[in-house]
Amino acid sequence: MEKEEIVRMFQTINRNICCPKCGAKYTFDNIKIVNSEDNLFFVSLRCDDHPPVLASVVIYQGKTNDSIKQAEITPDDVIKSYIGLRKVKSIKDLIYRKKTRR
Repeated sequence: MEKEEIVRMFQTINRNICCPKCGAKYTFDNIKIVNSEDNLFFVSLRCDDHPPVLASVVIYQGKTNDSIKQAEITPDDVIKSYIGLRKVKSIKDLIYRKKTRR
């Protein structure tokens, strides 16, 4: 991982992420890398007035692949998802339910 990419990560965090409690921007001094593995970083974001937030950041290295196209979401997809989610009673049910194909 090159220094410039890490600097860009800090700049992006500073520009786009705020404290969830008060909306304050994180200064560079309040962004700390806790751990990293290849291009995955765990960062601690500290607000002066609130508990820190732990975030994971992936830095994509490489060129985009034009052959991979994002599937278009149709209105039918949204309706099917809505119907499926209406049946869920808790987040635990959603995570652990068995996948069924129709």
